[in-house]
Order: sequence, then structure tokens, then C-alpha cells
Amino acid sequence: MNPAYVVKNITVRLFFILCVGTLFTNPIQAQESAEFAALKKYYTNQPPTNLSDTNWLISMIDTGGINYLLPIRQAIHREKNKAVIDTATHSDMLADAICRLTDYKTTLFYEKQNFQSLSAQEKQPIQQLANLFEKATRADAAAYVYQQAATHRVTLLNASYLKPATYAWIAGLLDSLYQLGYRHLAVEILGKTVKPLQQISLREGIFVTEPVVAACIRKAISMGFQVVSCAPDYSQIIPNNARKMQAVRLGEYIRNQPTQEKCLVITQPGNNALAYSDSSDVPMGVYLSAWLQEKLLSIDQCFLTENSLNEYGAFLHSLLQYKNPVNKPTLPILDGKPVRAMEEELYSAMIWHPSTAYQNNRPVWMSMQGWRKEMEIPAAFKNSFLIQAYHLDEIKKLKTGMCIPADQTYQAAANGLYYLYLHKGTYRIVYRNKEYTVVGYKDIEVNN
Repeated sequence: MNPAYVVKNITVRLFFILCVGTLFTNPIQAQESAEFAALKKYYTNQPPTNLSDTNWLISMIDTGGINYLLPIRQAIHREKNKAVIDTATHSDMLADAICRLTDYKTTLFYEKQNFQSLSAQEKQPIQQLANLFEKATRADAAAYVYQQAATHRVTLLNASYLKPATYAWIAGLLDSLYQLGYRHLAVEILGKTVKPLQQISLREGIFVTEPVVAACIRKAISMGFQVVSCAPDYSQIIPNNARKMQAVRLGEYIRNQPTQEKCLVITQPGNNALAYSDSSDVPMGVYLSAWLQEKLLSIDQCFLTENSLNEYGAFLHSLLQYKNPVNKPTLPILDGKPVRAMEEELYSAMIWHPSTAYQNNRPVWMSMQGWRKEMEIPAAFKNSFLIQAYHLDEIKKLKTGMCIPADQTYQAAANGLYYLYLHKGTYRIVYRNKEYTVVGYKDIEVNN
């Protein structure tokens, strides 16, 4: 079996659940956090509080707007009442909800619940591919992006709201890309936009309610990027037609901008590919390149991540990190060319992300390469469980249920304190209990 064949069709379509993989040898096995286990126990011992607790659909939206704990409560009640119809979908949706709460160790644990075991025969070509990566030299991924982006008018980067580290890395690239002439940011998971965004909220869709995704978009807006949606045309029933119209609309937008203004496009995994093997599943990147009639820079950064996009990628990433790990986003180069884990024409390059490093129970990539600073937050109110930081100017314009936190966590550090990653500004720290009821708040100013 050719290693390229194993992974050639990893073009995950927009908004599909990404997690399909396997349990495999890993230096650190993912498991539920103690805080999530306590939350599960609490909900298991509580009766349903309203009709939404017994609905088949797990949702984070209630009458007050966003409720980040609601899908957890719903999921636990379904398990308790043995009402889970589709176990795989249930695990995926639960992982999604936990991810938005920034409990990434537990997210990885639930992603792996659907993984299928790989046979020795299936592992062999992946191990051969790992040997290829081992022979490669390692270059700084950001430096490669800047070098290549300087010579292209349009750069396509994939990212996933289920892998917030990918958005955190893009946020760290924005300053240098702006210096290279990039003035437009088109984001696939944004809801339809009539004009460039001035702020981010629930109005822009459910997929941007992940705090790191929202923070990336906020940074772009604050820097002067024109942030627009490049979502597929959902009026089209046939997927290829939807992506074709998606490319046409984005292409028209790009053509209408001054030639010196460049555009960064963030797509879901697979949709930025510049080639395809299945004529019924053509990525938007193919259509966009043809419509603009110019060569595009397209970079994959989702496959070589923790848990990857499927069991093959998950095994490859864990193998690479076990044998000779990287500690920052890296570009493997062999014979002067980027090494890829799939057919070469799909992407210009593939970024290898490290395993997550933690400090005070939070991923260090939450700093967005230093743009945000770690802030110590005491548990100031009795029965508080979830600590959230909202931008004060946003919650003064919109009700809190429409606002997306700059950061949030229910995981305390070993010293009993909570730590949030925040950029310079004024915030309202909101303390909620396990019922998502506000038990207190205080306003703070961050100077960093």
C-alpha cells in the first residue's frame, strides 16, 4: 500500500465532524480532566431542568443565547437515559462542546472514542512515511509562509474550529502578513457577511463561538484587515456546485480589490487543496485557482496535528512526536522541497504542529505567539465553576448571550488559581456555576 494512497483523500468537507481515528501508542494518553469528571457527576445526579435536556440534538443555544455548558448537560442526560442513538455522532458533538470550553485534553479523549484500531499492515506504510519525515531537515514554518506569501496575491491556509491551535498559529502570522501587503481575510466558517466585519458575535454563526477562533478574527479586525465570509453557497444542493459558487464569489471579491492588496483565505481542512482525485468532490481551491487564472499558495496545517483528521494521520503524528518531536510549528524539507504526507499537488506545503505543551493547566499556544499574556484570575465567588473573560465594549453593545468570550476555562492550576490568556484591553470576568448561572463578576484592565 502506497503511503500517499492511505491519506490522499483526506479532504474533510465544511462543517463535517472531523474526528475519525484510532487509539495508538502515544507518550501521553489523553483522558478526561478531573474538572470534567466532576461536571459529569454533577449532571448525572441532577434531573432534567427543561425540555432542551431531553431533545435529540445537542446544542449550545438556549433562550438566553450561548450556553457553553448546555451541550454537556444534554449529552450526560442522554447517556443517563440511554437515549444515545448514534454513539459516534454523540462522541463527536461532545468533543466539539468540550473544545469550546478549552479543555483540550478531554477533547482529545473524546475524539479518540470513535477511532478504529489499525492493523499491522495498515501501520506499515505510515511507519515508512515517518522514516521519510525523519530524513528531512526542519525549517521554521512561519518563515516559509512569509517567504512564499510575499510572492503570491492569494494564500490559502486551512484551519479547524475543532483544532483551535491552528487558528492560534494563524493569529501569530497576521502581523507579518500585513507587512507583506495582506489586507483581506476571508473565513469559510463565518456566516454570510454583507460587508466587512466590525466585531464578532453569535450573529456570525455557531462555528466562530470557539474563543480562540473569535480571538483570531478580533485581532485581524483590530489590525485593519477587511474580514469577510467565504462560505459555500448553501442554496446549491450538489456539493461541487456549492464550492464552485463559493469560489466565484470569493474570486469576484478579490478581483474588485486594488491589485496591491493581498488576500488570506482560511478554509476548513481539505477545501484549500489545489487538486483532487474524486471528480464528485472538488475542493474550492481548485475552482478559485481556475477562476482567478493565477497560481495560489495553499498550505495544509491540520493533518499533522494531535489526533489529525483520521486514524492514519493520528498514528503518523504520534509516531513522529514520539521518535523525534518538534516543539514549534515546523516545515519538513527533503531535497529542497517541502515533505508532504499526501499527493504533492494537493498543497504547496504541510505544516507539522507539535504536541500541546501546558502551563497552569492551559495550552501555551493560547498566547498566540505572545500577542496575549497569561493573567492570574482568583476564584473570587463561592460555587463558581466556569471563569469567562468578555470584552467589556462588546457586552455593553450586545447581551452577554450573544458575545463570545476572549477566553474561558473551568480548569484551575495546581495553586488553585485560574489563568486566562488576554490581550491588552478592558474585560468583564464572569463567574458561573455548573448551571451556567452568573454568581458574580468584576471588571479588569489588562496592560500588556
